[in-house]
Amino acid sequence: MSFFDTLIIYLYSYGPAIMLGAFFWWMDRFERESIFLVIFAFLWGAFGAGLLSMFWNTFFHVALNVVHQGSQSVNQVMTTVLVAPFVEELTKGIVILILLKLRRIDNMTDGILLGILIGLGFAASENVHYALRVVYPYSGELAM
Repeated sequence: MSFFDTLIIYLYSYGPAIMLGAFFWWMDRFERESIFLVIFAFLWGAFGAGLLSMFWNTFFHVALNVVHQGSQSVNQVMTTVLVAPFVEELTKGIVILILLKLRRIDNMTDGILLGILIGLGFAASENVHYALRVVYPYSGELAM
């Protein structure tokens, strides 16, 4: 894969997410959140929650393989269907809970905005992961 292909994958993944995040931040015009908090929420979704989810999903997948030494495909399905959604939503939501505790979120709109930004960052990172690891190697060309 060339540098140009990788650049296109990142642009197609992060470009729309950043534009949507900027739009939702613009919609919150009565009491805007600080740009630092907005960028932090997006980056937490993109990198913090993504890496933490990847760690815990791998941990539970290995634990399932050790405890249940049956079929590898059964363990993969259990990890994908039962473990991954719980772990991913928990890692995304933990920052919202911390910000509530620190009183950085003072109304419902702030919580919705930060939740959207965390979700957009996480989705963009997942798109990059799927494109680099799943789509590109098997298709032989960049499939968008």
